[in-house]
Amino acid sequence: MPVAVRIYGEFQPMNNSFKPPDRVLRLIASFMLSAVCAYSANMSDLISTADAIVVGSVTTRTESSESVSFSVNVVRVLKGVALSATLEVKHSWNRKVLGFQSGPTNIDRAFHGMWFLRQTNTANWDVLPVGGLDGLMPSLFLPAALVLPPSHQQSLKVPLTDKIVLELAAGLKAGGRSPEGLLSWTRQVRSPSMQAALTDFVASPIAEFRSAGLAGQLDTEQPDAITRIEEVWPSIRNDASRSHVIRAIRDSYRDTAPNSVRQLARLAAENADLRMAAITALAAVHTREALPFLAELLTSADPAERMKGVFGISAFANGCPPQTPDNLANMAYLQIPASSPYQTEETRKNFAFRRGGSEPEEEPFISFWITWWRAHPEFHLRAQPAANLRRISNPPFAAVRNRRSAFKHPPPSGAFAIPPSVAAAIGPSPVPAAGRRSPPPNRPRPSRLHPRSAA
Repeated sequence: MPVAVRIYGEFQPMNNSFKPPDRVLRLIASFMLSAVCAYSANMSDLISTADAIVVGSVTTRTESSESVSFSVNVVRVLKGVALSATLEVKHSWNRKVLGFQSGPTNIDRAFHGMWFLRQTNTANWDVLPVGGLDGLMPSLFLPAALVLPPSHQQSLKVPLTDKIVLELAAGLKAGGRSPEGLLSWTRQVRSPSMQAALTDFVASPIAEFRSAGLAGQLDTEQPDAITRIEEVWPSIRNDASRSHVIRAIRDSYRDTAPNSVRQLARLAAENADLRMAAITALAAVHTREALPFLAELLTSADPAERMKGVFGISAFANGCPPQTPDNLANMAYLQIPASSPYQTEETRKNFAFRRGGSEPEEEPFISFWITWWRAHPEFHLRAQPAANLRRISNPPFAAVRNRRSAFKHPPPSGAFAIPPSVAAAIGPSPVPAAGRRSPPPNRPRPSRLHPRSAA
């Protein structure tokens, strides 16, 4: 366990012959990771509370179970005036981790990072913890690069938050640390500097950084984020860090722009790895442009997909707001307004947002919304704007059949088979409205709900 061994070496156990059990090492490693992932928990408080924010190095320290003291050799000043080149720091903590000496111990171990300091008197400072386990040195600073790359150097007029973001991004890359630390700030810092850092991550040769950068772009709903997935996904598909991208699509990406919704629908149709995450996002936004794909889900062989379609269409018809990370906790996205253009007593009764106890219990909802969809041809497929034809040349849910998948991972076979009980309940598809172009001779007319049934 290289990480655990490195942590073991940092904190100098009681004697060199002592080696904690593997489970203890894993516990320490998990706390170290939690420090990286919890940077943003009090980002605003850290910035406003600190009297000085500096990038600097610590070469030696004196620590015990109650406190730690050290000198910070300042390299760059992000906040503060008239600071000396060396700042004396003393911090009280309450270490509860076993395997460390309780009395004062001098430790020669270098750390370089970004320190958030509060002045206690004219000559001494305290340090504000950035997160993680109390009593461990890495919980007191953020990663920072010794030399800031030219691409991350900004003028003095850049907001302090942006400076910190660029310092952190450079530090994560320079130190080989997990890029997850930056993801927790993406929704709080929506600025050109954050986007520059995320773009730099996407261009990294390391799969973990590419995943984090792409996830951050999805979190901030960048217009080209879905297009970027097509370019990056093949290189991260087999890496564990792909979970960041899946999570971002499923839980954060809520761009309601028509073209973004169409691209998301095409992604769901063409990429089996990301299909369920994209379906969840489409049901969450449930815009007019998402309805054709959501209607297709009503006839899926997958019960979970069918109910996602029910939720998306019923939320649209009843006028529910999009489900976002901000309204998830208070469940405001499930609040049906007093009225909306397509809301009726029946649509309210058939509103459903999750799986039922069994498939037979779900079928009445599915049948209702299939009938509702057929009764509203104004939402059915229409011609795409010319500007979108390069990206989406066919209806999103027909793309797998009519063109070669860019990902070469089509949805599972049989994903659009209509359950017999549902088919019996809804009967045959109605005849299309007059004036529409007829299908070629000797070819049966496809169902409006299920355009692939004629193949």
